[in-house]
Amino acid sequence: MNIYNYMYYKMYKSISRVNKIMPEFSTGVWLSTLIMINILSILILFKFPLETIGLNGVYLGITIIMLLNYKIFIYKEKFKTIVKEFDKENIKTYFDYFIIIYPYLSFFLLFKILEIDNTTIFITVGILILIDIIARLFGDSDNENKIDK
Repeated sequence: MNIYNYMYYKMYKSISRVNKIMPEFSTGVWLSTLIMINILSILILFKFPLETIGLNGVYLGITIIMLLNYKIFIYKEKFKTIVKEFDKENIKTYFDYFIIIYPYLSFFLLFKILEIDNTTIFITVGILILIDIIARLFGDSDNENKIDK
């Protein structure tokens, strides 16, 4: 099992409940953003001088990650094969728990490394959790998002 594909699959299934237009693209953007947050966290943690990268470097980094995710998942509609594959397997693993907490943990760690106060951290992570709960409660759980069977 390719863990990165499985992460995309789980995020795709979650996002497709509320995004009916282009969930495959939104999933790629969300995954790219999380990866960029993790890269920035690592750079800050190891005291890499971010001034050398600059804001344009951050934009370039996220663009490169998005293009790689586009090539991996969206180009030639590879996401359809991934979704079909994991839909058939009906996997329940400990990775599911990791995938659920991964976005929250990414933001939490970045904010902690940046030494942002706890109130801001908990408000931001709380808003993310609230959005996730609302999407799970009111999203279309039966949506297969028209992946060719």
